[in-house]
Amino acid sequence: MPRSYDALTAEGALAEQLGTLTGSREQGFNAAEEALHRHPGERPALVWRAGESRRVLSYGELSDRTARMAAILHAHGVGPGAPVAVLLPKRPALLETLFAAWHLGAVVVPLFTAFGPSAIATRVQASGARVLVTEAALTERLPPSADLVVLDVDALPDPSGAPPAIARHPEDSPFILIYTSGTTGPPKGVPVPLFALATFRAYLQYSVDLRPDDVLWNMADPGWAYGLYCGVLGPMLMGQTIRFLEEKFDPARAGAFAREEGVTNLMSSPTAYRALLPGLQGASVRIGSSAGETLSTDIARAFAEATGGRLYDQYGQSELGMVAGNHHGLVHPVHDGTMGLPIPGYHLAVLGKDGTPVRGEPGQLALHLPSSPLNFFSGYFAGAGRDRITADGWYLTGDLVVQHEAGHFAFASRSDDVILTAGYRVGPSEIEEPLLRHPAVADCAVVGKPDRERGEVIVAFIVPADPDIDPGSLHDTLRAYVKREVAAHLAPREIRLIAEVPRTPSGKAQRFVLRDQLDG
Repeated sequence: MPRSYDALTAEGALAEQLGTLTGSREQGFNAAEEALHRHPGERPALVWRAGESRRVLSYGELSDRTARMAAILHAHGVGPGAPVAVLLPKRPALLETLFAAWHLGAVVVPLFTAFGPSAIATRVQASGARVLVTEAALTERLPPSADLVVLDVDALPDPSGAPPAIARHPEDSPFILIYTSGTTGPPKGVPVPLFALATFRAYLQYSVDLRPDDVLWNMADPGWAYGLYCGVLGPMLMGQTIRFLEEKFDPARAGAFAREEGVTNLMSSPTAYRALLPGLQGASVRIGSSAGETLSTDIARAFAEATGGRLYDQYGQSELGMVAGNHHGLVHPVHDGTMGLPIPGYHLAVLGKDGTPVRGEPGQLALHLPSSPLNFFSGYFAGAGRDRITADGWYLTGDLVVQHEAGHFAFASRSDDVILTAGYRVGPSEIEEPLLRHPAVADCAVVGKPDRERGEVIVAFIVPADPDIDPGSLHDTLRAYVKREVAAHLAPREIRLIAEVPRTPSGKAQRFVLRDQLDG
């Protein structure tokens, strides 16, 4: 029987989650030990599907294969604290590589398989990774570097024995370095310490209500935070079976997979749910969890009609993991159209213009780091983004939110220029910088345009180098260029030609001016 939300204190949640782990804050943790090696060997760890192929990998088999990969990485100099870039699709070798790096105490730098050369190069170079693990089909996207050792998982030698798992300090030792988008500059690195294992598990228990007999499917790619934190680590810390569908997203195919596998607990973004709904008719889904963008009431209602289950909105960021939500595993009033309440262990508030908490009016959502015992975030890699943490310990999320008197939060908008499209968090500079390198572009600025299906779509305002260029031809050229060089999901849906980009006297693009032109 689910507990009352009010019965679980912040310190109680922390103690409960740490108590489920074999390591300790004094002796350290090893992510591979906690989420893989300690579970019964016969228990299913992964169900993998690709086309007509289906395979089940047990915890014991995955542990053995992880040891083999750990020996290979160790032979290439990977040890505690070493960054290892991983560019692999949702296949068994991805899990083997992740856990092998963690077995050695190394730091995984996850790379989304849709990234192009520019996006990959930015992350590999910024992280300092000297080893990158991938497959042959993806090697053409890799940046040329004499210092980078590239390992093809399908062409590896037989290794010698792997070293033992290495425990590291939970607060000071990152095991993931994930990059997240901001409004200016390149993506910022988020060092995720081993202590975050407790926070990932808390979300799966309290918000997702993951039970031993559940059939779980998190549809997010492990190249992103939600897929890695909550689709791999969180469930496997609980000894659950995870699922990979190694195919390009197709709503009918995904719906069939959910029905055939008997999925009872589904995790995805509102955009994916909207597309998936027709294929979920008659599915046995008990619980749906939504993250990445605001969940509309019509999607939640249609989900309930199709499956008989409840779909709840939840909130998090790469920096924080999941910190708020309508909790399936804790009893509290659920207000439709809101992101719910803080997960026990976190202190959230809405800050007004003077920086103090307010209720009933829009302000910036903030997490108070000192009074959030489950928080793992303390700052960005290499000191970036210092302005996001105030002197009195508030981390500013960049989201405008209203906290109602009953305590629940409702999303209003982004307070900056970050674009939320189809569950992806996109910084304009990620698209603007490569566009400015194209010879057909003299200047540009990128904004998000509200869209019913995707939350927002990407619109690029272009000052063409040739004012007489054919707009249609330029549109096709630049979309193909961004898809190839950066990532398909970053390709602008619309390209509009303008005479100049409005800028402040200091040269900063005034994107709000361009957003005002979107309906024109």
